[in-house]
Amino acid sequence: MTENQTSAEMVAKLASLPLMFEPGTTWNTGMSTDVLGRVVEVVSGQDLADFIDARICRPLDLRDTGFAATGERAARVASRRPIR
Repeated sequence: MTENQTSAEMVAKLASLPLMFEPGTTWNTGMSTDVLGRVVEVVSGQDLADFIDARICRPLDLRDTGFAATGERAARVASRRPIR
């Protein structure tokens, strides 16, 4: 996965790769949530971030929810600090 690729590009790359294991033989975390995000984009006709904003965040009044914290929002990201 590269930083600036679209979900459509990522899914196309993923579809060209062979499976790591025979189905049903081994469990491994994967890209399933990313693929599901692409399905949402195709079905809704919207970018995933726009879909989540319109259908989930705005109705729930989640004003600061997003995929990245940039600009002034970056300073408010929670971080894990060691207990002293």
